[in-house]
Amino acid sequence: MSWGTFTYVQHPEVERRITGLCEEVRANVCELVPEQHRRALLLIGGYGRGEGGVEQTRGGPRPHNNLDFLLLTQQLPAADIARLAAQIDVALEPLRTRYEIGIDFSALPAGKLQRSPCLVMWYDMRYGHKTLAGDAEFLPSLAQFQEDRIPAWNVRDLLVNRGTLMVLNEWLQRLDPEVPIDGQGSRRAFRHAVRHLTKAIIGYGDALLYFANAYHWSYVEKLARMQTCRLADPEFAELYTEAMLFRFAPDYGSLMGRDMLKWQRRILPMLSHVHLCCESLRLRRTLPDWSAYPKAAAIGVLREQWESPRAWAKKLAHTLRDASVSMPHIGLAHWGLRAAGPRGRLSLAFPVVAYQLSHLQGWARELLGNTRSEDSTEGDGELDLLDAYVRRWGEIGDTNFRNFANRLESRQDSLRRTGPIPGKGVDPHAPPARSNEGNFRHALSDFPNASSHNVPLEGRFIDRDDRKSHSAETPLSISEFGADSSAGDFATEVPS
Repeated sequence: MSWGTFTYVQHPEVERRITGLCEEVRANVCELVPEQHRRALLLIGGYGRGEGGVEQTRGGPRPHNNLDFLLLTQQLPAADIARLAAQIDVALEPLRTRYEIGIDFSALPAGKLQRSPCLVMWYDMRYGHKTLAGDAEFLPSLAQFQEDRIPAWNVRDLLVNRGTLMVLNEWLQRLDPEVPIDGQGSRRAFRHAVRHLTKAIIGYGDALLYFANAYHWSYVEKLARMQTCRLADPEFAELYTEAMLFRFAPDYGSLMGRDMLKWQRRILPMLSHVHLCCESLRLRRTLPDWSAYPKAAAIGVLREQWESPRAWAKKLAHTLRDASVSMPHIGLAHWGLRAAGPRGRLSLAFPVVAYQLSHLQGWARELLGNTRSEDSTEGDGELDLLDAYVRRWGEIGDTNFRNFANRLESRQDSLRRTGPIPGKGVDPHAPPARSNEGNFRHALSDFPNASSHNVPLEGRFIDRDDRKSHSAETPLSISEFGADSSAGDFATEVPS
């Protein structure tokens, strides 16, 4: 059976490998799920779009990301769906080992998807998927999933989700502050940081494309549209291009020796400027800097999703449930913060944490609750706020991250007591650190489709110290940390 190509570079060996895996996943699912309960089995994500990444390793080329499978069920109660999904996930474990490919599997009632409003993830999935079994016409028939129906608040959540990966980079560095994340120490931490930053840059660019009325489900088309995006300055367009090309064909060796946290901090003002631009357009207010954001964003909560009775019922429930929560505003802004609920307030606090906006830390601290420990000092404010944000993220943003964080901190505590694990440290077989700043576009000139939209393929990941800077003041969820990946998406509910 042919499902077309899975990867952007269309490497024959990787294509055969993924095809074989999809055939075995299909056979396992069809064996475990009776036909009357299977509406469709889908491959979604980058490989479902046919634009997945391929990494060159010592063992040969391999998929860079996990493969995401979604089973749409019918005539099954929720409890049975959850039990069946867990059973299938266990059955797929031997395939993960044999193919050495990460597999994410989830299940969702087809009827729930039919009743769902348009979200970024559903729009992307409708146009970018492969039907491995079942009704191939079902997903394309969901006409409500159109680009012009994606709500602005959902794009804001996407940006916050991706931006939080940079916050996690800072948090991970705090666990071992003496060791730079440059590939010379923990290679896994280095890969995490690179992947997190790449996904964050792409997420910011996707949001900018949306607010420029240029969003598209295809990575290749988004890459082309960024070159002429009216909201993107050339520096950010270049950054987005490099990150996207890295996603298609990652080359971690080209970045060895670079301290990723230092580089992340250098580009943070540019990303802050992009975020502020997106929020100005979402809130329909000119925001010259972040100082005006708290009140505008809080009132904005009351104005969004006004057409959805279900959304307003949730806001009313949050308002009543959070009656005792101290809010740093009065009037409409006060009620907006209460109606936002814990997850909404987490999104509002994100800019303060991510861009280290010291003049708004008090506001963010009230949104997140008491963030100071008894022995903390005034200078510990940023650290306490960062830790509080990550903890809340683990509780309500990506619940799987909490388990990873607990395991990681336990391991760090053990290392502090006993010293490094014997034999751990710098990989003696790792390639030598590069003296240059790396090159995201290494060896892309021969790849198919790379120049189909006149996207330049020569260039390097430039040290931007001598470029124009933007002042920070002026302008569900699948965690793969243990499998060398990154935090999952902001959990999104669909109607029951």
